[in-house]
Amino acid sequence: NQNAYASSKAWVRSFTLALAKETRGRGVDVVAFNPGLMLTDMVQEVRAVKGYEERLRPFVTVLRLWGEDPSVPAQRLVELACGAQRARSGRTVSMLTPRRMLAGILRDVRRRFGREAAPAIELRVTSAEPVVPMDPTPR
Repeated sequence: NQNAYASSKAWVRSFTLALAKETRGRGVDVVAFNPGLMLTDMVQEVRAVKGYEERLRPFVTVLRLWGEDPSVPAQRLVELACGAQRARSGRTVSMLTPRRMLAGILRDVRRRFGREAAPAIELRVTSAEPVVPMDPTPR
């Protein structure tokens, strides 16, 4: 049930490319910035269709592996805005790169082998009645 979210990401990419083309040669860089998965209320306070709440529980692992404090992408964005790290116009700058994803997995493996406790990440799920009847049986 994320089609509107996914569609908006495709639109942002298309808009970035079009705007970069329109401003070419004017000394302006147009860059899409993908901050990645930030540990904010938006991702930790989730509404689920009644009957689907438990299907969201594995998301805690995703948050633990790849969630960042918002200050991390904020710092990168400041560097881009100040020109400290130039990005080519029309590009998307992403914080959650394959390298960062692998680093998150390796950190978690090292934590497990060291028998360290997992960081406390809370996922607060509230239920909502479906707008249309749905079958909550997993397929």
